Amino acid sequence: GEGVGGSPSLLTEEQLIELDVHLQTNLYLSAKA
Repeated sequence: GEGVGGSPSLLTEEQLIELDVHLQTNLYLSAKA
């Protein structure tokens, strides 16, 4: 969230990374199915 309208009220960088990993995993599993 550096310089990209990062607001403290939004998700933290760590949470965003975790969410991104979850989304990528879901996409990977969906593509495999």
